[in-house]
Amino acid sequence: MQISIKLPVMARAFIKGARSESRLLVSQVHQVDVPSVSAMETEVPIRTVVTNFGGRAYHGMRELRLHDGKLYRYLGINAHLGKLDDGGKMLSEAFGDFGLRSADFFASTEGRSDRRDYYPLTKPIRGVIEDRLDALSMNGADIRNRTWPKLFAVPAWENEAMSLDAAMDHVQEVNRDDLEEAFAMHRAQADRLLMIDNELWYETTPPCIAVETQWRAGGKPSNSAVIVRYRHLPETMDHAITTTYYPISAYREAHEAADEANRKFRMAGVAVLTTGFERDNLPAFAHGDHPAFQFDQSEDLVRRTGHALAVTILRNAVQRPDKFANVGGGWLSELESAFATFNPLLGRDIDYAARLPALAETFLAVSPYKTAALSMLSYKQVRKAIEVAVEQLDNLPISVHGLATAPARAL
Repeated sequence: MQISIKLPVMARAFIKGARSESRLLVSQVHQVDVPSVSAMETEVPIRTVVTNFGGRAYHGMRELRLHDGKLYRYLGINAHLGKLDDGGKMLSEAFGDFGLRSADFFASTEGRSDRRDYYPLTKPIRGVIEDRLDALSMNGADIRNRTWPKLFAVPAWENEAMSLDAAMDHVQEVNRDDLEEAFAMHRAQADRLLMIDNELWYETTPPCIAVETQWRAGGKPSNSAVIVRYRHLPETMDHAITTTYYPISAYREAHEAADEANRKFRMAGVAVLTTGFERDNLPAFAHGDHPAFQFDQSEDLVRRTGHALAVTILRNAVQRPDKFANVGGGWLSELESAFATFNPLLGRDIDYAARLPALAETFLAVSPYKTAALSMLSYKQVRKAIEVAVEQLDNLPISVHGLATAPARAL
């Protein structure tokens, strides 16, 4: 079945009449033929997960399916007579929640926070775009914002309405490599779609157990509980570096980690998924050891922490260069170059394992108590999270990623 998906495009460009380079930020409609299979050709390793709070049922996740060794989740879109007739809005917006790093389908222990990201097809691409704009301190409303049309985070109506074809009439020069990279990301996301009995499904990240130690109520740990959630592993890096994700098969380990975090940070307690969840759902994870369900918990924590520190350092280095007088300019430019080329969707990533010690040292040396990138976290909590992430380096293989593998320079 052929469907149309509107996806975001960012490319370096010179707009007609402009003296300086801009970041062209527009949408493009991508046509894709989605393969179709019968439900009989798939397996159901996890049925719909239901959690119960105060007598009310909350559906955290619908069943997952395995096909050809890959894990899929339902997108809430149905097809009838070859046309999408439900939920098609998700496929028609390129910048649906640009600037919001919301979570993908998770079941909360609080009962009030079960929610999902309605734009999973575009979110990974927007993640790459946002990270690059963040690294250049161009993701804001001040003079550094050199996007065209101007991006003011939420909403991005002008960027949404401007198609790539229409934008080319206003451009005197555009970076073709950037356009080709955008098209490659479009193909990568479209290749993750599968029609199962006229329902649209999406190749997903594995479900996991998230242990969150984000402090609330004025930043006092004694007023906050360690929260344990059931959710998908986020596809993009987020700045909640005090959340650690564990594979489903490591549920007991996650439980122990929550208890340890509660003791170490002197928090108010642990809000865990109910005993009913363990009794009713864990036995359903018959394929918990399947490769589609597995990821390295230590590597994931190192990458998320390194990413958050790198974005914050680069942003502050542009806004407050005086604070970085003792930091080698070569090291910062090297980091910026890595961010300008990294693309996890296309298999180009940054070796955060090699860079994390230097990133942590730089962040702790120059970071104020309040930073824009980590404004939702207290500085004391970030310091503790960094310590935990650096400790995880001992659990990693010698080499994790291929890009930017040169050792970080001493600061």
